[in-house]
Amino acid sequence: MTQNRITAPDAMIAKLPLKPDVDGHFRQLMTGAYAVGEQIVCGVDGAVSAIYNLPPNIVGGYNATFANATVLPPPLPTTLQPAFYFTVAGHYTFQAQGLLSDGRQWIVIWDFLISQPGANVLPTIVGQSGYYPNPNRIALGTAGPNAPGIQFNGTMTNVTPAGGYMCFLQLASPQRIVITDDRINISCPVNGSWLLDNPQGQNPYYAGPINIASGATVPLMSTDAPWLGIDAMGGTPLFSAGIQGESFKMYLMFQAATLGAIWIPMAMCAWNWRTNAYMTDGGWVGFGSSQNAISLPPDGLPTWSDYTNNPAYINWGQWGA
Repeated sequence: MTQNRITAPDAMIAKLPLKPDVDGHFRQLMTGAYAVGEQIVCGVDGAVSAIYNLPPNIVGGYNATFANATVLPPPLPTTLQPAFYFTVAGHYTFQAQGLLSDGRQWIVIWDFLISQPGANVLPTIVGQSGYYPNPNRIALGTAGPNAPGIQFNGTMTNVTPAGGYMCFLQLASPQRIVITDDRINISCPVNGSWLLDNPQGQNPYYAGPINIASGATVPLMSTDAPWLGIDAMGGTPLFSAGIQGESFKMYLMFQAATLGAIWIPMAMCAWNWRTNAYMTDGGWVGFGSSQNAISLPPDGLPTWSDYTNNPAYINWGQWGA
């Protein structure tokens, strides 16, 4: 999830004084103010060894594409120039020490003030899950399968020193079971797994990204209308009964506009829907429908190993998350 960036923050590379302290050690205090997700590189000129007491709430990287997303662990404490990213705002102080090339010891204290935007996501159920004809689908919608079933209203106030970007990113966990004349209890091949829900195609964004300047408050709105088709392309019923249940996590993400910055979740909501349909002599009947949504604190950097637009899943029963 990268874009072109402006400039990277200065690397926190200590330039140690020419003369040591009275105890023979080289000492220095390094301070800095950054936004969450900005890349920070620490180090000491001339160091040949290091032991860092690295702070909490950091990761070594976040690699996210439409196909998968992984979180890299923090660097090893013995890395000479560790690069990392804070994921939570706070005041962090930590120490590192090691040896210079001439054998003398160095000690550096890093003191960081990390800020993050204020943000929230308010989900509103605007539709009813159930059976909808023409075409035959079970869906979460208002007046038909393509009408919005849920609306997301996000707001972000950027109090960080960096301008940046914001976007919606959504994960979907489909749970589908169907019964046909010749096969019973056929479940979606990804039941229970979290997939990237990416209606834009070859990128991970659900909505956005859009710019957010330092000091600005910016809204972002989006909708969703998940469904499962219950007719084959020729109009013959694809199965005689269907159960569709899905859980979702919608994240409001922030990325500082500096080189190498990563996306960090600032707010999220969790929501789900479920409905059933079965074939009778008089046609399809829907029953047992429900839908729920709630705002929650982010549960960490979102990860996934596949995506809803994968043709293998689109072709399975004709569905849309």
